Amino acid sequence: MFLYIAPENVETSKKDKKVGIVRIISQKQMKVAELSDKEAKLCGYENGEELKKGVKYWHKCSDSDIITFIKFEFKSIQKVYES
Repeated sequence: MFLYIAPENVETSKKDKKVGIVRIISQKQMKVAELSDKEAKLCGYENGEELKKGVKYWHKCSDSDIITFIKFEFKSIQKVYES
């Protein structure tokens, strides 16, 4: 599967950048309300409450919405340049 990253401000006209090819290892679905410190650490947040706040802000969702965590490994990586 190809992995792309979106610009920080997805409302700009900047295009997504391809960063590599990955293989999905596992996936887990859970409600936003169930996010814990464990998931927060994986996502670079201090704790579960901060992660919930970030998810709700970026994805315009609520505690009852379901999100999917996807664990993957890189098969190849492309250089990503600032534009």
